[in-house]
Amino acid sequence: MRRPTTGLCFPGLCSSIALLFAAGFAWVALVGSISADDSIATLAAARVPKDAVFLSSSLRLREQAERFLGSRAFAAIRGLPSVKRAIEAFEEQSSLPGNPLALASVFLELPENRQAVEVLADLVSNDSFVYGEPSCITLMELFRKLQTANQVAGVVRMVRGRSGGDGPGIELEDLEVGELGEGTRRRDAGADEIAGRLLMSTLVDNIEQIVVPDVVWGFKVGKKDAATTQLKRLEGVLKLAVTAVPGLAKSLDRQEVAGHEFVTFTVTGEMVPWDDLDVGRLAEGFDDFEKVLDRLRSLRLVIAVGLVDDRVILSIGDSLDHLKKLAATEAADGLLATLPFRPLADVAGEKLTDISYLSEPLARVVNPSVDYLRQLASMSGRLAKSAGVPDAEEDVRKLLEKIAADVEKRLPVAGPRMSYALLGENGYAGAAWDWSKNIPLDGGKPLSLLEHAGGSPLAAAAIRAKNDPSQFDELASWIEGGRGIVEKSLKD
Repeated sequence: MRRPTTGLCFPGLCSSIALLFAAGFAWVALVGSISADDSIATLAAARVPKDAVFLSSSLRLREQAERFLGSRAFAAIRGLPSVKRAIEAFEEQSSLPGNPLALASVFLELPENRQAVEVLADLVSNDSFVYGEPSCITLMELFRKLQTANQVAGVVRMVRGRSGGDGPGIELEDLEVGELGEGTRRRDAGADEIAGRLLMSTLVDNIEQIVVPDVVWGFKVGKKDAATTQLKRLEGVLKLAVTAVPGLAKSLDRQEVAGHEFVTFTVTGEMVPWDDLDVGRLAEGFDDFEKVLDRLRSLRLVIAVGLVDDRVILSIGDSLDHLKKLAATEAADGLLATLPFRPLADVAGEKLTDISYLSEPLARVVNPSVDYLRQLASMSGRLAKSAGVPDAEEDVRKLLEKIAADVEKRLPVAGPRMSYALLGENGYAGAAWDWSKNIPLDGGKPLSLLEHAGGSPLAAAAIRAKNDPSQFDELASWIEGGRGIVEKSLKD
């Protein structure tokens, strides 16, 4: 098992994050505490399916808020003259008849509304999570390709700008990046038009990756009956809202998933008035644009909310199929029982405040790549010609290929990542675990320096990294190659 690659220790951190907690969590103190079992199997995220591609879980927000509200830092902030004036102004405005704050106060005095506030606070007080299904990878792959196309387009703009727009035009068929699509009409084009075509052709060539990702939020509740009551109220409010909007009356429904009822709201791409939107300019000169619109019209967005045991579940996706896995998953077969989460066994019984996870497939998508550099290398001749320095074509291509090769051999080989944070008597501590290979961080030994963070520092951090002296030589060769190209360009 790999050791943690980084470690953090924050003595007295509750005193240093005063403003962050003051705005977000002060209202949580209105709600009673929920006792928490510290075993990993009882966490709300324990039943997240094992094929989830990312996970973020927050725990003990109420306890953290209470600790801050009872701290000397909070007392000092409340004692500031400016804060006192703000509180007095707030109270004065709240007492004025007809003021929105006064109306809100009266609104919250109703028992059903007060219960709603208590349920909302209950949801975030103790144990919540969000995770993504594999469909998130599909969409992220599309975003990555669009980002690459946008980077290439940026270079096209820069090159055309250098030549003042007077250099030879760039033929769309000359951009040998494989992203212009068969539907692009071949002709001379300006930089902005080429940029648009690059992005549009990327969408057409990867049209199957235009999907609605499945993302699920879960909130462990201590007051299940109250949550059930408020979900029924929410359904009633939504019914009133959709009946007032033509075309949405049939969008609200109630569906059953593995014995659990969910209130669902469904919209389709066909409901979007595409003809009324200014999309005609995108279609100009691009014959396959209609394929993108057809794909968008075919998409479905399903928003669902319901109860699965003691967890309120909020889901977005193209259906409810992914919720069947969540409802059927047991803790022993869930994501937290997989290899990346074994380090949690070492902190069983500790006060976990945060758990984060990134799967290996998603890490491969979000990790840096050299696709951008390789595409630029393939375009170097045409870009050099457009910039008015055709003699530098071969030098540019060789330099970009060298940079791509040097960078690629140093890129990490993706692996899963997991981190956690703990709440101690005087602050926070945590560790990050990374199963990637070829990374500069060295997790071969414990971070023993953290054991010597004595006294009362505001924060302490320890990182062990590996250095490669050859990186300097590579950087020097890049600079030398770039200098030669600049000199040749200036001569021209």
